[in-house]
Amino acid sequence: MRLNKLSKLRLNSIKFKLIFISVFLGLLAIALPAQADPLQDPDFALRVLWAPPATGFIVRGGAPPTSAEFFPVYQLGGFGCTYADNVIELTSHFAFTGDVTLEFLNLPAGVTSQTASSLSITGPTPSALESPDTDMDLQASSTAALGDFTITLRATSGSIVHTRDLPIKVVDELPECIGDDFGSNPPRPGQVRIDRAEYDADKDELRVEASLISPNSMVWVTVASTGDVIGSLEDKGAGEFEGELSWPVNPQDINVISSPLGGWETSPVQLK
Repeated sequence: MRLNKLSKLRLNSIKFKLIFISVFLGLLAIALPAQADPLQDPDFALRVLWAPPATGFIVRGGAPPTSAEFFPVYQLGGFGCTYADNVIELTSHFAFTGDVTLEFLNLPAGVTSQTASSLSITGPTPSALESPDTDMDLQASSTAALGDFTITLRATSGSIVHTRDLPIKVVDELPECIGDDFGSNPPRPGQVRIDRAEYDADKDELRVEASLISPNSMVWVTVASTGDVIGSLEDKGAGEFEGELSWPVNPQDINVISSPLGGWETSPVQLK
């Protein structure tokens, strides 16, 4: 059957409306922010800069070393030596937003927390630079119990709870910082191989991948020209380490250091 002129006009009108609606919905999808995956509940990740097996030192009744602001402090050896404090960071997963309460459990007698009691996630955290964070700040009185302890950092938002167990050691003075004087056991080039060093200026993010011969190592990245600590690499197993580290500028050259005294290598950084 052949369509009459009026039917053709109506059909063309319907087609035009469908095309308009499709285009409108497409533009709307682009304009609106990403929504939560309906198959995944909103969640957040709890991260600390210094995680086990690293042990944090707290001097009872004392002040942190000049290289750090707060206790506990962590020893970075293997290529020179310094002490650094710890940082707590939250990352949004599946469009999580909200306030997250922070608290420490199992603190030894005489040790109290001055750490911020909460952090707020207000939107997506596509890079570490945009993730809310705060310094860990624990203080030990002059009569605090000495010794090794395991404390628990707990982050809570409604029914969501994440914890991290952290080893600390309460002391009267910090141990000697291994690395100021290498003596007969200097760090060994060649024990570490840098497989990738790439800086993304759009995200202010440094991507590093490295391979190690030495097992059970802590692996750190520093600015080669200044020695500033950028961050640590995650152990992926089988001697492979990697990390995406926030840094405000391209460091140009980096050191990747295996601690303690496991070796090091220097590499230029490629701009992505």
